[in-house]
Amino acid sequence: MIGYIVDENGFLKGTHICQKNPMAKDGDENQYLMPSNVIIVQPPQEVPPEGKTYMFNGTSWQEVDDHAYLEMLAKQKDEADRIAASLALEQESLQETARLNQIAEENRIQAEIAQQARIQKLTSAKVKLLALGLNEDEINAMIGI
Repeated sequence: MIGYIVDENGFLKGTHICQKNPMAKDGDENQYLMPSNVIIVQPPQEVPPEGKTYMFNGTSWQEVDDHAYLEMLAKQKDEADRIAASLALEQESLQETARLNQIAEENRIQAEIAQQARIQKLTSAKVKLLALGLNEDEINAMIGI
């Protein structure tokens, strides 16, 4: 069975071949599986007049001004543009977060290197003081440990 795909506004988007329901019980061989946006009411076969198009209103096809379809497409494009702009901002935010995380990591590494250098200087100074004959307690008191 052929079904007709409509968008949320009722405008025809294409056709769909409906599959028989494999779970149908005996005697229900005319049950078909259909997505929610598929209807079985056949659209008019004749081409609509200039400036008109067909729209399914929930029970039947009706002839509507073509501008209604164009307005609907414009609204969808505006929404798509709004979503795209929002996604672009989100992408920029993610990139900025990654950049800041990279800077923070570089700062952490630099701080760790500086800390290691300070420890190395203290250790070197401690070795020199030990060589001069000071004991460990005197050295620790001098450097504040």
